[in-house]
Amino acid sequence: MNYCFRTRLGWVQVSESARGVSAVKFNKAGGGNKLSKNTAKIKDFLAGRKIDLSKIPLDLAGASSFQRRVWRLAGKIPYGEVRTYGWMAERLESSPRAVGQALKKNPVPIIIPCHRVVSSSGIGGYSCGVRFKKKLLDMEGALK
Repeated sequence: MNYCFRTRLGWVQVSESARGVSAVKFNKAGGGNKLSKNTAKIKDFLAGRKIDLSKIPLDLAGASSFQRRVWRLAGKIPYGEVRTYGWMAERLESSPRAVGQALKKNPVPIIIPCHRVVSSSGIGGYSCGVRFKKKLLDMEGALK
């Protein structure tokens, strides 16, 4: 089931299977069904409300064990805080580049808050675009 809605940050499409949320995409305009409980939480978060999205069930079929480890660690980064790719890599006994590649494949940005992972020399990349990453971090008060 797909749900589309408009936020102050742009259009969002959320896809859900019977197991949980399987994808979150941005700039996907269009109609959709009445919002599910999970999608309503995402919409509230994007409206600037401090909502805990970590309890939303996810469908991460096809993800590697390394990707799941990276995403699990990213999910522990508190709202309004950031960590570096290097910080993540140290804890996972990996490289910052491998961490970045795993985060790039995150099918549910926002729920798994990969936007909270930044470069040691700047903001770093983001699958939804650096401009959107900056907006999310600014919304959370992480950019000081």
